[in-house]
Amino acid sequence: MQLAEKVKDTPFIYGIELDFSGHLVPVSSESGGFFNSKANQLTWEEIYFGRKTVSFKETTKTDKRGNTVFSQFLTIKFPSNDFNRANRLALFFQVRFLKILLTNKTSLVFGRNDFYQNKPPAVSISSSERMSSVSFESKSIFPTGFAEIQDISQVSDQLLPADLPLTFINL
Repeated sequence: MQLAEKVKDTPFIYGIELDFSGHLVPVSSESGGFFNSKANQLTWEEIYFGRKTVSFKETTKTDKRGNTVFSQFLTIKFPSNDFNRANRLALFFQVRFLKILLTNKTSLVFGRNDFYQNKPPAVSISSSERMSSVSFESKSIFPTGFAEIQDISQVSDQLLPADLPLTFINL
């Protein structure tokens, strides 16, 4: 790996999938390294969120012993004023892993914090009469890795970033 190598793609989040019961394990070092994950009995469930209402961030901090700790944060906002609101919000506290689907045909794995997960992501929720915001936080000994390759042929209408203004002119 060259640090001077240019990144050729700037992906955007087009989907989030949740898992409530499975296990992720590291990919072998020959095919991708310890940071990347492969599924072992996972059933991903897609969730709804609006454009410009999802954000992912990763930060680092060095602890007193000199170890680097990676903190990952994911926030999702969505309308929550239906009769299933309470049940839906309660389900977020049972999430074990999250998969962040990106437009460059990759997906980030959120929640794998060691060889095996030793603690699920922390969840916090804030709501108003119109919207709910669910935030996940995970601390890890390594940076966020990738999962299996995604087929994004079904989401071609979402490949443009949500912040890009579009104007259609009849010619």
